[in-house]
Amino acid sequence: MDRSRGTALVKDLLRSLELRPEEGREGWTSRLLETLVRATGAGAAYLAEASAPGWIRQTWREGRIRAETFPRLYGLAERMARDGVVHLEPEIRRGSVFRARSDGVDGMRAAGFAAGPVPVIQGPPSWLVLLQTVQGSTLGPPTLLPLELAAEAAAIALGNESRWRRLETLAMTDGLTRVPNYRFLRRAVDTEVSGALCHDEVFTLVMVDVDNLKMYNEAHGHLAGSTLLRDLARIMRESVRRTDTVGKYGGDEFLLILPRTRPAEGVALCERVRRRIEERLRGEGGEVISCSFGVAGFPGDGCDFESLVCAADRALYRAKHGGRNAVVSVTDTVPQVREAA
Repeated sequence: MDRSRGTALVKDLLRSLELRPEEGREGWTSRLLETLVRATGAGAAYLAEASAPGWIRQTWREGRIRAETFPRLYGLAERMARDGVVHLEPEIRRGSVFRARSDGVDGMRAAGFAAGPVPVIQGPPSWLVLLQTVQGSTLGPPTLLPLELAAEAAAIALGNESRWRRLETLAMTDGLTRVPNYRFLRRAVDTEVSGALCHDEVFTLVMVDVDNLKMYNEAHGHLAGSTLLRDLARIMRESVRRTDTVGKYGGDEFLLILPRTRPAEGVALCERVRRRIEERLRGEGGEVISCSFGVAGFPGDGCDFESLVCAADRALYRAKHGGRNAVVSVTDTVPQVREAA
């Protein structure tokens, strides 16, 4: 490859790396793999990544990108994940490490291949593969430079992906309590609504508020109040199920998202959480800390984020004004008031 063609290829590869969150990985991989195929005359190309115990890949062929998952590493994939060295076979012969069923592409007979590692700094082993068709150009040694340049570009894109995910996590995490924030919760509830509608399911939304936090801050200071909220978030995370979400709604209020849970079941779960908070959470002066819970269910009490939050907030209001340290659902007629221990 001469200097001018190499420079043009580098420019094309760099242009392909633009991250567009709405596209996901398929966007930049499609552009990068298409650029590589056009530069080498290959029939198809894919970007693969080990994903225990198997591997995943994005395959570009004939203008289309396809995501695929394989349950185990085998053949060329196993060798690339283990050793990460360049492989070039212009003509696939008997005894080759290449296995057509897993390393090849459906609907295409591969006559030869070239594979090279992606030099990722952090993350699972990744590699690029070019496949040569029977009628296509031979993938000889000149193929290796474009493959290496594309692998370097893929490493940049994968690193940028990782940084983007970290930024997104930071943007959706409450800095004080380290639980999901309002932005995340809103998106999570919208997702839960869509899933429940598609699968004819239910879920429960709970608003949680610390009882008498203002008085506590006045007695011990806001720094102690912040410590209290962090400890409360930790206890709630430890007390709910792995499928449940604990998030910071704002101020001293939290939201619990309980998938596939009816309001009555949500009340029972919240009662367990309420007791655990009462038993474990203590203030600076050794005082018992309690919380009140407002429980609302989808779809009976609301059909979107706003209506569910409003319903849970009304139930919470009744719990607070009925004596605090209580779990109240929208359908409860009289809140069950409990005295703090």
